Formats: sequence, C-alpha cells, structure tokens
Amino acid sequence: MSKDDNDASAEDQIEGNGVSIFEELDRNFTEKELEDNVRKLNKNKSPGVDNIVNEYIIESKPVLLPLLCKLFNVILCTGFFPELWVKSIIVPLFKKGPVNDPGNYRGCGGWMDGRYFHCSFPEFILDQNLHINLLEMLTIVVALKLWGKHFTNLKVIIYCDNMVSVRVLNTGATRNEFLQSCLREVCWIAAVNNFELKAKHISGCDNRLPDLLSRWDLDYKFQLDFYERTKGMSLFRDLISKELFQFEHIW
Repeated sequence: MSKDDNDASAEDQIEGNGVSIFEELDRNFTEKELEDNVRKLNKNKSPGVDNIVNEYIIESKPVLLPLLCKLFNVILCTGFFPELWVKSIIVPLFKKGPVNDPGNYRGCGGWMDGRYFHCSFPEFILDQNLHINLLEMLTIVVALKLWGKHFTNLKVIIYCDNMVSVRVLNTGATRNEFLQSCLREVCWIAAVNNFELKAKHISGCDNRLPDLLSRWDLDYKFQLDFYERTKGMSLFRDLISKELFQFEHIW
C-alpha cells in the first residue's frame, strides 16, 4: 500500500462517513457531569469578566445546574460560544496556585496604623505580565511613595509575606532589572525623607489586613471582614494614582 493510500485510509477513519470516532465528545452533557466538576471549583478564585464567582455556582447548584446543562448542550449543538467565554481578565496580586494562571491574581493593598489603600494595577503594569515577586515589590514601592513623608528620621519596618521582596530590601542586591528599578525608587524615597528601612517576613495568615485589601473588589465579604477587624479604629483611606506605579529615578 502506498503512502497516498495510507493517508486516504486515515482520512476515511477520521471522517468516518459522517460518524464521529470520538463518540464521547458528541454526547450531551449531563447534570451529573456538571455536578462532579462544580465540586472541584475553588471558592476563593477570582471571577472572570462576567463577574460570576465560583461561590455563586457552588451554593446555587440545585437551581443553576439544570439551566447550565441545557445551555451547554445548546452550545454543543450550535457551536456558538458566548463572547465573554473567550475573554480573560487579570486582577493582581497573586493568591495561590500556579503563578501562570491569570485567575490567580487580585488587586494590591497596604496598611499603616489606620491608613490604608487598595487598587488594581494600571493597564501598563498588567501589559508587562510581571511575575508575582515583582508585583509584590512594586506594591511596597507604591506604599513608600505614598507614606514616605511620614517616616522622616524614623527606623521603619515593613512587614511582608513575600520572601523575595524581604531579601531584596534587606540585602539591597538583585540581578533582576525590574527589582533593581524598585530598589532605586526605595533608596531615593528613603534618602529624600531621611529614614532607615528594614523588611521582616511574616506569614500570610498574619498579614490579614493587607490581604483583605488586595481582595477588596473580589467579593463584598472581604470588605465586611476588613471593617470587622478594624472596628473601633480611626481609619483613613489613601487614594492611589497610576503615577505612583511609574519609576521616576533611572540612575
């Protein structure tokens, strides 16, 4: 049999005269299949552009699963996908899981004796696809630009749950160009405002307030938790401009 005959035979098998050779791919979805997959959803994962969080699906299974099953089967028959399903969204900072998964990012936040901020990273930062360690360090730079004027003649300790940021701040050394730029900003801010800076690593569970601030826009429950933990405190929110994320001192 020649090569052409082999190719023709393979094509016939694939086409199957109109009958699929992967029958399981053409079967209708069942509610049982959907329920098995819903059990695997992570409640804390960020929503996509449709703003539907996993928790809504998990808690509303009896109502949603029959509807979703019908929807998926219509899509299977027509081949038409909703436009939002082919779009993605990145909301830093990193939460947990694979660092390359866009869904594992959220907003940034900082806390200092009743003063706090929370925001999403500007688009020009998101476009750089920065690693989580770089985003963590950049958040520290933003906090120092924001609050550095309050540290004059003081010895300042920054509590951070990112080991790379702590090491870079304490050693003043890194081979990464972005982290080097962050260090130059930190050195400039410290020199202009005349303060000494040291970083101390703490666990994520001990860094709860900044963690809640970074999740601020993901779910209202994080806002409620923040206000519950700060009940009775005098609070002041600092607003963040995108200019604070730009490097100003290129040496």
